[in-house]
Amino acid sequence: MIEVRNLAVTFGEGASVIRAVNGIDFNVAARLASRVTVNGGFSTGKSVWDGCANLAAGVQPKLYGNIDLTAAATIAPSQVFCHQETPWQNQAKVFVVYPLPYEFQVSANFQSTVGPVIRSLYPEPTADAQRTLGRALAGGARTATVDIVAPGSQYDRRQNQLDMRFTRTFKLGASRLQAQFDVYNLFNSSAVLATSSAYTNSTSIWPRVSSILAARLFKFGMQLDWK
Repeated sequence: MIEVRNLAVTFGEGASVIRAVNGIDFNVAARLASRVTVNGGFSTGKSVWDGCANLAAGVQPKLYGNIDLTAAATIAPSQVFCHQETPWQNQAKVFVVYPLPYEFQVSANFQSTVGPVIRSLYPEPTADAQRTLGRALAGGARTATVDIVAPGSQYDRRQNQLDMRFTRTFKLGASRLQAQFDVYNLFNSSAVLATSSAYTNSTSIWPRVSSILAARLFKFGMQLDWK
């Protein structure tokens, strides 16, 4: 599936917001010999957001998708991130079920996804903003939170995860008992799930990691089906 969307929203004469999304999805579902089942797919895409015409016309933009220019426009309405374009973002997912002799079965689920977006929100003091605006911040505000990294332009490392399940089915008359052994995050990946966007002059580590993938986990279980 190929997806291309171009949206323009008009805000008065000569002012509009343009958002374009371009992407490709490729998915496969197959049943192979010996009852092997494979499901998976690959997708890639990028997005473009442009509010430069709005800013030039004096129209203050708000939130569009993952992009919020409201605070940034307060500092430099005609220049700060009015055009934003993400890199191509690729992800792949595969699920395989492989039957074994003697009612054993093994399945695996692998996914490789884009890491979390990295942002840097800086509380700019009114003294610094005044040098750009030629005046103090409106409403007596002491700081204005601004992005110092273009939103959507930087991402943390990819998240690669492999989960597996081993099962053995026992027939108990008309009922079935399935013993299960699961392994979550087999390779014990410590991929970053989220980072803090706060940035100050005193920040020594940026971006600061706030959440990572849970450590390798083993789980045993049983499932009974009866009629």
